[in-house]
Amino acid sequence: MLLRRQYFAFNFGLCSLIVFMVLTLLAMVIYPGGTNVDPSTEGYLFTKNFFSDLGRYQTFDGQPKLTSMILFIVALVAAAMGSFIYFLSAPFLFRGGNRLLAKIGSVPGIVSAICFAGVAFTPWDIYGVYHGYFVKAAFFSFLLTVFFYATATFRTKTIHNRYGWVFLSFSIILMGYLYLLFWGPSAKTTEGLLIQAIGQKIVVYAQILCMLVQVSWARKTVKGQL
Repeated sequence: MLLRRQYFAFNFGLCSLIVFMVLTLLAMVIYPGGTNVDPSTEGYLFTKNFFSDLGRYQTFDGQPKLTSMILFIVALVAAAMGSFIYFLSAPFLFRGGNRLLAKIGSVPGIVSAICFAGVAFTPWDIYGVYHGYFVKAAFFSFLLTVFFYATATFRTKTIHNRYGWVFLSFSIILMGYLYLLFWGPSAKTTEGLLIQAIGQKIVVYAQILCMLVQVSWARKTVKGQL
């Protein structure tokens, strides 16, 4: 029964990542335009718009953009739910002290998932301060999770080290982005916006890739035991 619940959890996690990618890309396609530096731009500019721009209630020139906002909320909540369920189930892939490490690592992972859901429900043109808190807490919490899971993975002889290296590789990207987020150039300038927007794209897609690798491995492991 436990294996079937795990298999469902990992399938759900995999699907949630796919949903996030598909819906955010669709939201980008229909995004009417505008950046916080230049409200007059047309369409979604991959290097000048943030993911959070998709979740704004209005464009930067005050026009409604309900469709892209809804798509963004659904996408991010789906990813948050998938992450939440994954980190509830993933510790059972480990044994003994390594399971304890994974359980400890799952706590900030679950916190991160909740914070990402918080990001979805706090459009930054309405709840900018809270939106910023949720973003920072989500990424910082996930960094803690990565360290614990990487350690548990390297200590488990039945798990290939490449999965631990995936976690550690992502941790380097994530630490770089956290530095950028806290101490990087202001996104209120043209150059700062470019750096911050590109940095966000790198970390988000790197996180998706990291989780795709881990979830696919977990799913394959459990399927082999059914």
